[in-house]
Amino acid sequence: MEQCPVELSSTDADRLYGSHGLDVLRCQQLTRELEELSEKMIQEVMITFEEEGVELDFSLESLEELDALITQHWPEPIEDEDALSAIVANWGAYLTLLILQNVGGQLRFRRELEHVSIHFERLDWEVLPLHRVRLRFSGHTDHTLTDYYIGIVEHLTAEAH
Repeated sequence: MEQCPVELSSTDADRLYGSHGLDVLRCQQLTRELEELSEKMIQEVMITFEEEGVELDFSLESLEELDALITQHWPEPIEDEDALSAIVANWGAYLTLLILQNVGGQLRFRRELEHVSIHFERLDWEVLPLHRVRLRFSGHTDHTLTDYYIGIVEHLTAEAH
């Protein structure tokens, strides 16, 4: 899969991934699906890495712990597309909810769950967390989840002044 952008204008996001205008019921279903995927990820990480004492509480510190796990346990890109897609869905759901809880924004769903975005209306700007997770697990060690989150906060803060 070619590298997907991790942030876009709303116009570009709609052009690339389809309109975000889904009906309310479908958006509620997809929001529940994101929550379930995130919960699944939390449980799997807590069980798999129990000895490492990972605590996932939707904080910046939890992102730092996840980046450390990725660096330690996935030093090479994940080549199997099915395995990569599953990780992207679960870890991306967690990252999406973390951003929403800590920074705000509005979820926008498109044709495929992997293209879910968080829209910041004031800037007409969207971030695509699942794309960042795909990038991170595809061997891009310099594209950490922590840096992504901090970059979002800095961009929103800079634009506020």
